[in-house]
Amino acid sequence: MKTLLAALAIATSFALPIQAQETASPAVLDEIAMSEHLIALGQARGEPVLVLAGIRLRATLGGAAAAPGDALTSREDAFALAKELAAGDPSLTDVITDAETETSRRMPICGPLWCY
Repeated sequence: MKTLLAALAIATSFALPIQAQETASPAVLDEIAMSEHLIALGQARGEPVLVLAGIRLRATLGGAAAAPGDALTSREDAFALAKELAAGDPSLTDVITDAETETSRRMPICGPLWCY
């Protein structure tokens, strides 16, 4: 019986970190909401730089997603909005195009069994 309990405790200790990685933490959910607010605020004020800030914030989250039912602005739609808002400024349009073609510059930090 003790062996069975010990095996169950060990198996549970390995399962909990895996389960924890599947759900986003409250801090990550707050950042996802903040990125969506920045995109909406940029649209409301006609400021493409705010839209870019929302896109950049979401890019630093490493692909974390909100609840499955939440409808978030896609990366493509956000860049299209930023380009639309910057239509009269060719230099800002160039910055948006450059940002759209760039990938994340963040270097992964990896340990023996995980990457951040």
